Amino acid sequence: TIFAEYYVTTGGGVCMCEGAEYKPGNHMLSHSSRSVYETCNNVLWADLNHRLLQYFPEDERFAHYLEQSLINIVFASQNAEGEIRYFNHMTQTKEQGSLINTCCEVQASRQLAQLPQFVYSYNEKGLYVNLYADSCFDFETESASGTLEMATEFPYGQEVALTLNMERSGSVILHVRIPSWAAKTVDVRLNGEIVASGTPGSYAAIERTFEDQDVITFSLPMEMQAVKYIGNSQIEGCVRYGILYGPVFMALCGPSDQACVQPGGEAVASLEMTPSELISRLRQADGKDTLTFSVQGEARYQLKPYISVRDAEEFACFPVLLEEGALVVGDPGQAVVPPSSATQEPEATATATAAVTVENKGGGELWLIGATAAMLVVAIAVICLCSRKRQRK
Repeated sequence: TIFAEYYVTTGGGVCMCEGAEYKPGNHMLSHSSRSVYETCNNVLWADLNHRLLQYFPEDERFAHYLEQSLINIVFASQNAEGEIRYFNHMTQTKEQGSLINTCCEVQASRQLAQLPQFVYSYNEKGLYVNLYADSCFDFETESASGTLEMATEFPYGQEVALTLNMERSGSVILHVRIPSWAAKTVDVRLNGEIVASGTPGSYAAIERTFEDQDVITFSLPMEMQAVKYIGNSQIEGCVRYGILYGPVFMALCGPSDQACVQPGGEAVASLEMTPSELISRLRQADGKDTLTFSVQGEARYQLKPYISVRDAEEFACFPVLLEEGALVVGDPGQAVVPPSSATQEPEATATATAAVTVENKGGGELWLIGATAAMLVVAIAVICLCSRKRQRK
């Protein structure tokens, strides 16, 4: 609760670093003095939520935080050469990655290689689909065994198909995550027939004796959301917003406005339009990259996932826009209620992480963007153990 309410910002980034004081709710964005988004903190946040999800497998908020932390920070910390960034800047240009055995390099490399453990979990009664990626895993419960295969291009596509290859048929409870960022209720179909409807922020449970080659399908409705920035990096006379597409944190790529300078000295991009006007002007780019958008009437700017921003590309994750107020949709990840005596916590039902084979089928799987380079990073890191360590002060 402390992390979620005070240090996790829009998009899932953890706003703190060792060696300095970070007051609750600071949400600083300057990168002039080790201020923000150390990769290690998001690795910790993902690990913590993965463990909590094993204890409380139907509490969707843990999968939500795990998903955002991985997509928007941990995976984005790796550059095209396989190097890992210590910090993840939110404005101007990204930090250069390194291969000198910092804590962030070691921890992020480990977590990239752990990706298969996060997609599914299971216990003696059933299976849990927590994240979305082309993948498959072998399962065995008390009454059934087989292989579950997932086919999806998420987040570049919204459709998901789960195929059950049964070796031993029996009663199984299949829990399908309906993410809190979903724009509406999700219908889950078995061989074309609706068998469950899940509300955002829940798991839809399907209990039955599945037959070989049964197929479960559903669609993940994604929409743009603008979240007003409320941290300490305010710019006098300006209002800033973070933008999400489903769980994906977006960046406005283009020149900074030298009249809009945040504390710390970094100029920030600005547009003379409200968030709803910006969203209405977005036009999907041609080609396979369906998450890159042009801005009608602003040829200098594109909106794209933070993870897709190139190292030398100028950007702002919290651009200055005109204030809008009630028309702005809130971040589902911020709605965390601290436990109290009046709040009934979900019953703990332990699960194990599934042994998963992740398959990159050449779509645009954001989940797998760093996995192929993870082993290379680890190998280079081992070689570098004998190299001189850089002091980070």
